[in-house]
Amino acid sequence: MDNFLEFLGRLHPLVVHFPIALIMSAAGIELLRSRRETPSEAGVVFLGLGSVAAILAVGTGWLHAERVDVGTAMEIVLFRHRWVGVGVAGVSLITALLTWRMRVAPSAPLGVAMRTGWIASLLLVGYGGHLGGTLVFGEGYLLEALTSDQSESEELRSPEPDPPSETLDPPISNPDDPPPDPSPGTAEDTPPLETGSARTVSFEADVLPIFESRCYKCHGPRGKARGGLRLSDVGALLERPEELSVLHPGSAEESLLYQLIRLPADDLDIMPASGDPLTPEEIGVIKRWIDEGAHAEAAGTRTVSTPGQEGQTFSSIQDEEVVLDEAQRAIRDKALDELRTFGAHAVRVAQTSDEVEVHLGLMGQVVEDGTLQLLRGLEPCLVTLDLSRTAVSDEGLAALAAFPQLRRLRLDRTSVGDAGLVHLGGMERMESLNLFQTKVGDRGLEVLRTLKRLRKLYVWQSEVSVEGIAELQNALPDLTIVGGEGLADR
Repeated sequence: MDNFLEFLGRLHPLVVHFPIALIMSAAGIELLRSRRETPSEAGVVFLGLGSVAAILAVGTGWLHAERVDVGTAMEIVLFRHRWVGVGVAGVSLITALLTWRMRVAPSAPLGVAMRTGWIASLLLVGYGGHLGGTLVFGEGYLLEALTSDQSESEELRSPEPDPPSETLDPPISNPDDPPPDPSPGTAEDTPPLETGSARTVSFEADVLPIFESRCYKCHGPRGKARGGLRLSDVGALLERPEELSVLHPGSAEESLLYQLIRLPADDLDIMPASGDPLTPEEIGVIKRWIDEGAHAEAAGTRTVSTPGQEGQTFSSIQDEEVVLDEAQRAIRDKALDELRTFGAHAVRVAQTSDEVEVHLGLMGQVVEDGTLQLLRGLEPCLVTLDLSRTAVSDEGLAALAAFPQLRRLRLDRTSVGDAGLVHLGGMERMESLNLFQTKVGDRGLEVLRTLKRLRKLYVWQSEVSVEGIAELQNALPDLTIVGGEGLADR
């Protein structure tokens, strides 16, 4: 049954275009002939069909939203998109009934209500479409072409300067004068990165040219950016939420960006997705850059600060890498196989690493407290666990106390509350915790004060208060707290 519901949800991109076309056509027709006393039959039919199609689009969209992960940064956009869709269906249906009634028994008040409904339907369809586009293409995609820097196009339009006349003598310079200094901070000033070179990798001189030539088609600074990922701004990459992160400064092996570019050429997930794979030399440059801290000196990039560390460059907590013996690896591999058989996404974080991550969020309510028994065997190496949208309860979280290496945990959209967080009090390595749309309140936040390595906490639409957040922030000044309605993002 769950597979069938997922199939219905995936029909949303197909179904959603019908109400857009029908409602906009109907409203447009009737507004153009608004001086007529009664609406047209075509307007009634189009608007009626459009409202029915809108109801179907809302239903399929709701199913689809429950089974996709847009990331915490887009949760508010998804929330608005869903409810604007409900508004479109409701307003268009009421307007269709008013339009039909206007044909049967026209009256001035009814005409005003009908025209108001047409305008409201148009506005809601437009806003809902904009939100849907934002989910697909990222924030600011609509106005990006109008607001982006036009210097490049102006440079292309500028004529080449006339060559100097051959009759002019070259300028006379004093031989004792020192040569002019080149402009600082340009890529031309940086010597080429030779194999085995001891100098630090330069983002602008070494890495950016690779991104520009091989990655900008899908992840450039302008136009559509797949997955909302732009490789032109390293600062923005470092600010991405934990579940959307692609860079782990100081460790290329833990960075999704590096993992994807070094996949085999026939792997469906390799990046770049089209064209030839990156050369070993290009991959080596990117690896060195990440291992050296993924610093960015190019214009338009920025460092990431956490409270109490303004102006400092982002740095991740460096833990000793988990290393298992052969017996532990055999137990780990068996546990991973059992999890995959169950339907979970369970993998090692890198080909050369013993650390693993397990994602159960997309399985939804099928995952219950008893499901966590499948994690046995991963106690010394589980570093990332996704339990979002599952039926795991406060009691079930007691099983997580056996996983001391856990650093990233997602509990968003579960029924977990303060009692469940008690079981997390001993997780000294925890760095990121997502409590979005849970029942956690201020009492639960008190438990988190013991997690001295915690750096990112999501509490939007939970039951915490501004006062509770302030107290936790005082206890953990290096913690970044992402709030929501009534709560300041920190």
